[in-house]
Amino acid sequence: MLSRLEKFSKHYKESSFHSIDVSIHPEAKAEFGVFVTPALKVFSHKKELMSKNKFFSIREMKTILDRYHLLIFS
Repeated sequence: MLSRLEKFSKHYKESSFHSIDVSIHPEAKAEFGVFVTPALKVFSHKKELMSKNKFFSIREMKTILDRYHLLIFS
């Protein structure tokens, strides 16, 4: 997952991507509502755009990011 986040950060330069290890930072589980891992949360301007747990498609994540970037940055 981290390697994919690195690729996304190079492609979507206007965005930032962060990985949180909830085994090291268990307080993040409650803050972000993570009950199973892996979990993926996509936020923009403090608004959650996407939330996926356990099984999710990188293609789906890319589609959402593409839509957002098209609306905001074009």
